[in-house]
Amino acid sequence: RTENLGMPKAESARHFVKEFNPDIELNATVSRVDENSSLQIGDFDLVLDCTDSFESRFLLNRLCLEAKRPLIHGAVTRFMGQASTFLPGGPCYRCLLPQLPENVPSPALSGVLGATAGLIGSIQAMEAVKWLLEEGELLSGRLLVYDGMRMTFSELPIPKNPLCPDCGESLFP
Repeated sequence: RTENLGMPKAESARHFVKEFNPDIELNATVSRVDENSSLQIGDFDLVLDCTDSFESRFLLNRLCLEAKRPLIHGAVTRFMGQASTFLPGGPCYRCLLPQLPENVPSPALSGVLGATAGLIGSIQAMEAVKWLLEEGELLSGRLLVYDGMRMTFSELPIPKNPLCPDCGESLFP
């Protein structure tokens, strides 16, 4: 919305939800997440990853593992998107992507289509609702991939990697 231009994503989402249903209790936290962050992931029930850098995703993954919190992942670029839910004890984001990829243009350079972001965001919201209600089948252990140019969805398995740098067996015996 035009009135939300320049507003942090978390605040914009909170305003939207409160307008939709004023009885919903929602706390939005706007904080830069980094190694020195005062943000305590353990204070939250679950985390929705709406970041746009691999470094931020790796950090959120590790923080969620340490706090034993679910991480609902979403990523978009142009006409492509993906989503998954990473639960404590299951495969994590680093099982999917063990190392930082090289030579991948940032979304700021490659562009993000609003319709793609809206679709992947809706999938993340559905995953959050299912987790909160403890109903349905989550995308845990699966990566949902959307191709807007072909209008297809595909699903890839995400096996738990015993050598994962974040959740491997040597780290969590």
